[in-house]
Amino acid sequence: MAQIPSNVEAIAKQCEALSHLGNFASFGFALAENVERPIWRGHAADVQFEGIKPI
Repeated sequence: MAQIPSNVEAIAKQCEALSHLGNFASFGFALAENVERPIWRGHAADVQFEGIKPI
């Protein structure tokens, strides 16, 4: 899963005109049978999601 980027403050500054609130969400999406292979339409997929974190 991804970590909050080190430049999150620069990103927040760039979005300041839109909102002073922000969230970070990391998720993973992979082919269920073999995470090393590309995702194929119609095949089962695994999803990982740890929730939304306020920043």
